[in-house]
Amino acid sequence: MSRRKIAIIVVIAIVLLIAIVVVVAWYMFTQQTVAIYVDTLPVKTEYWVNEEFESNGLVVKQLKRIQNFNCEIPYEQLEITGFDSSVACEEQTVTVTYGKFSTSFTVTINERPAPQKVVIGVKIQGKDGAELKTDYQLFEMLDVENIELVVTYNDMSTEIIPATHPDVKIEGYDWREPATNLEVRIIYQGFFDRMYVNIIM
Repeated sequence: MSRRKIAIIVVIAIVLLIAIVVVVAWYMFTQQTVAIYVDTLPVKTEYWVNEEFESNGLVVKQLKRIQNFNCEIPYEQLEITGFDSSVACEEQTVTVTYGKFSTSFTVTINERPAPQKVVIGVKIQGKDGAELKTDYQLFEMLDVENIELVVTYNDMSTEIIPATHPDVKIEGYDWREPATNLEVRIIYQGFFDRMYVNIIM
């Protein structure tokens, strides 16, 4: 092989080597991460107290020197810190870490609304626990002043409501005719209890 051919081969090899070095250097330069950022927030950014963090929808990307090379970081490679739902907070910072880089976003922690109290039952009793009056004279009005309802709510709490309360309705009492074991219904918010009275001549 002539010296000229050898020289050409050497030049070509050097050119190829330089090209490879340039390509590798360019690749390393463009692929170098300079920061990370939240590209898409999680679907859920508002929580109730004591709820667990939900990452659905969270997209974090690496910021490369050339932005066309930015790429998403797999969630399992991220470290999420700062989330604490034990107390309410209008603006809580959640930190996302990837290697030596970190970024953040904010979430809101809300107090759970108090459960609405709903009536689940009522029971008739005499005022202050006294015995109910069950015998009435003809044309005598029902003694509502001494009747009260024990109202039970869905949280199992109770409340005493007088029969004179404007939301209490009384049905069935008829003082115009004699009766035995006349059923009287006392109703509160759709619930009722019954008592039986006698109308005596």
